[in-house]
Amino acid sequence: MENYNITFKHLNNNNANLRRDDVKRVLVIYEEKIFYLGDACILFDKIKYIKTLFQNSIVDLNFINDKRLPLYNAFLKNNPHLNSMNALKWDEIEFINYDLIICVTFKEKELLHYLHTRYSLVGEENLINFGIVSLSKDVMWTGFQGDFIFQRINELPDYYDIEVLPYELYLSIEERNWADQWLENNGIQNDEKLFILLDSSSEREKILNLPEYFELLEWILNIPNVKVLIFDEKDIGKEEFYKEWLGAKKTQKLIFSKKLSLRQDLCLIGSRYTRFVFGPCTGLMHCASGIFNNIFKTNLSQTLYKQSNAPILITYTGKYKGEGNGAQAWWGNSPMVNCLMLRSLNGNKRIFLLHKLSVDNMNNSYELPCNEYEAKDLINIFENEFEIRKYSKVGEKTIVI
Repeated sequence: MENYNITFKHLNNNNANLRRDDVKRVLVIYEEKIFYLGDACILFDKIKYIKTLFQNSIVDLNFINDKRLPLYNAFLKNNPHLNSMNALKWDEIEFINYDLIICVTFKEKELLHYLHTRYSLVGEENLINFGIVSLSKDVMWTGFQGDFIFQRINELPDYYDIEVLPYELYLSIEERNWADQWLENNGIQNDEKLFILLDSSSEREKILNLPEYFELLEWILNIPNVKVLIFDEKDIGKEEFYKEWLGAKKTQKLIFSKKLSLRQDLCLIGSRYTRFVFGPCTGLMHCASGIFNNIFKTNLSQTLYKQSNAPILITYTGKYKGEGNGAQAWWGNSPMVNCLMLRSLNGNKRIFLLHKLSVDNMNNSYELPCNEYEAKDLINIFENEFEIRKYSKVGEKTIVI
């Protein structure tokens, strides 16, 4: 029987001798089985923390599932902290070309056995010259059990706390120019503003009741100089469905994005026409947050927008499952997103803004489910908190945004 324990100790000794400044190449092995847009958006941003820890290194990322590469690319394209992205089998990876391996896998024990067999054969010199640490427990979906045996990255002797920064998605100027052109080709005028409504989620309980949603949408459609973008990435017939609710005339103010790639839809969110994004606590809302976190962190906003003010991003939340899971956990580090929480006080429903609550009131179980939001209350918030309103001025309707 192979003595894998020798190799395990050898790897831990390599970790103990690891000096951050000497780490030149890092490989991240990412083998998660579940894919959620919001999780991926936040998770892949953490590559920048690897670069912060190992400032002299380049970072390569390897996925186990090559069929998902287009999805991964949607989040990682233009990421300045990433050197390369591949979907190689273990046999195709030259592990000894790296100084550090970071694991995100349920198969850590299997990886140990593989490395032992490949590089530490009995009677030969131990060729393993790299350290190996784990982010598996921190990242992998907890519904699966795995053999997590490697040291966690925060157990490294030279590890230090890193400031948690807002997550970012990186769109290029060329991609945003493409988005502007696509919207113009699909009906938006130069003096119009784009409102984006996200109408779907991986879980039905995360979204508004349909009558309330369409009442809110009709209110928005009455605002002058506004077009509304609806995503229909699978072309399931949303345009016809909306026509049945609204009628053909009102539907003329809608633009439907059909069968575009995820990356293209992200570019539309980042268009210079975008003035407002509204949706549930779901993947594309997190993507919108990451896109505009990056744009307004840099001077790109002056290049992309006629006005310097940022688009209004609003998400609505309901009841969260699981301990420690709530609006603050998901949106507390999203400075550009206004997070709505619906609560019952003395039998009356009221919408609160997360950033206006005290720390003690951010994490509690008072929240009502999303199907209890009412359009009239959301409209009131839009008008009074965000000054999105129609008003008469010598008979002329004007939008304030």
